[in-house]
Amino acid sequence: MNTMITYNVNVLFSLQAVGAALAYTGAHLIEIYSNLGINPHDKVILSPAIIIIAFSVVMFLFGLLGCCATIWESRFCLINYLMGYDVFLFFQINSEMGKTLNATFSKYDGNDKEIVDNLQSELKCCGVFNYTSWLNTNWSASHPNSVPKSCCKNMNGTVYFELLNGCETKLQGIMHHVFYYAMGVILGFAILKFLGMLSVCVIACSNGSRRSGYEPLYA
Repeated sequence: MNTMITYNVNVLFSLQAVGAALAYTGAHLIEIYSNLGINPHDKVILSPAIIIIAFSVVMFLFGLLGCCATIWESRFCLINYLMGYDVFLFFQINSEMGKTLNATFSKYDGNDKEIVDNLQSELKCCGVFNYTSWLNTNWSASHPNSVPKSCCKNMNGTVYFELLNGCETKLQGIMHHVFYYAMGVILGFAILKFLGMLSVCVIACSNGSRRSGYEPLYA
């Protein structure tokens, strides 16, 4: 009975720890977007961060309810599952980010330009993949053979500028850094769980040997 209670508590804290790590990831992404001057109410650009936070809330609620205690019989299987799902979520958000950037940049016409110009100026990037991404946008139709001024480091009236990386690559780099931090938290938590279980096993074996009158092999 005590073992089951301990197990349930471990599962609860595992889920809550992962939920907290993912919540930090989503909140940090929103903070980065805010620093770039992106409207916090723009759901298109912020959708990756929103997905992460929504998932973290679900994990936290699962921890509170203890619903997974009877589904996974091993705490290590649970942690491996969570880390695997975190990686899956990571690639899904990468894909979602590419779609949202393409949608936002394709609608850019020079009028409602705050989001795109802030991204390109702050991240020192141009276009979704590179400057050629602008060839298939509304901007190119009305401004042929040109890119927005926010692509240029030095606005000197010429079309020559240093080749810049696309904004998707820059944003993914930021997100990778945040995700590595979150994965490190989960991995560190898994190691602590393993060491804790190992300590309990050693103590249990030691107590069992003493009660039976035998000395433990490692004594």
